[in-house]
Amino acid sequence: MGVRCPVGLTAPQTAAAIRAGISRIGEHPYLTDASRAKVLCGVDASLDPVLQGPARFAGLAGPALLQVDAILSAAQAASPRVPLLLALPETRPGFETTDLGTMQKLFGTISLTSIDPAPVSISGTGHAGGLAALRDGIDRIARGQDRICVVGGVDTYLHFGTIRWLDEGRRLAREGTRAGFPPGEAAAFVAIAGEEELRRHQLRPLARVSGVACMRESQPFDADEGLQGKVLAEVIEAAASGLSAEQEISDTYGDINGERPRTEDWGFALMRTTRRFRDGTAYVTPVGSCGDVGAASGVLGCVLAVEAWRRGYAHGSRALVWAGSWNGLRGAALLERV
Repeated sequence: MGVRCPVGLTAPQTAAAIRAGISRIGEHPYLTDASRAKVLCGVDASLDPVLQGPARFAGLAGPALLQVDAILSAAQAASPRVPLLLALPETRPGFETTDLGTMQKLFGTISLTSIDPAPVSISGTGHAGGLAALRDGIDRIARGQDRICVVGGVDTYLHFGTIRWLDEGRRLAREGTRAGFPPGEAAAFVAIAGEEELRRHQLRPLARVSGVACMRESQPFDADEGLQGKVLAEVIEAAASGLSAEQEISDTYGDINGERPRTEDWGFALMRTTRRFRDGTAYVTPVGSCGDVGAASGVLGCVLAVEAWRRGYAHGSRALVWAGSWNGLRGAALLERV
């Protein structure tokens, strides 16, 4: 696993900080909202605050990828080099369609030993994009196309155009906006492999992916009648389909960020699937520590679940990670302790 975010430069640091309630949400040095107040956001303080666009994405993703690359290289587990399946933001002001090509070129300049960053495969976009990447990686391994894959997501809202767009859409957390969120940034990556490949390289698994599912919600995110959680409930049921009636999900990680549609979608989905959970209301979200991390949400949730098992503070042996993109993509993954 590899992570870079405002509260941690590695997976253990990040998980410990979020568990402790440490927050790095504060005033940005120069980004302001429409009222000329400085934006409250989560910032990676080790990056130049002036850095924007694809270069900032690469600045977040590069160190996190290097952490995964170093482990694979030490285990000599990457021959041939493993593919990278990536989640990026949905197109928006500050991240246009043309930036996708720029991102692919920048990833190709990262000096990696085991991971092949070019060409990067874009599996999904938005909050649930990383779970789509996880699904695609598992499918590639199951088909025998690859033996190991690296999946992940990277996002940052810290761009003049993006902040203006969030503010105009009343999504930016500030005075006078009831359902806004603090923008943040993060990169999170995990390597996945089949059990036979792990044995071949004498690698100990950190967790087992028991199920992962993605579907499209046709109801617009901002529909007047609101979201009813139907599709999100379907992906949860699909991800957890291998569980018996007695097996419950003990830990839950989601992308709740203060937006009313996102909260309603989860609330209705939970009512439809409550039998699956020990307590689905006791979810963990990184937003209070890092701000909303967009396309990094799904994979970061997986990292937090694994670290909870490694450090012994999880509530049980099964964790569900869920996320929903503004474009309708919904994703869920069931992880099990090994």
